[in-house]
Amino acid sequence: GCVYNTPQLLDFTDKYSIVDEDFPDEFHKITFGAIYKMYELGAEYASMSGSGSAIYGIFSKPVANVEEHFPGIFCRQRDLI
Repeated sequence: GCVYNTPQLLDFTDKYSIVDEDFPDEFHKITFGAIYKMYELGAEYASMSGSGSAIYGIFSKPVANVEEHFPGIFCRQRDLI
């Protein structure tokens, strides 16, 4: 399986782990770190836009104090209708 599509694979810490060397530059560390953090916070789905200009997550309920989880990153929460 792919960690990107199935982040729950990382729950098997005896088999999988992510270390800083897995990400070649700061962009990848921030991007994939934020996506992983969204899943930790309960996202049903998290991804990056096609151009890479935005990262987003779909949650069943709002995340309290979301800015504290992503310091220095613009965050916005909206309800889907």
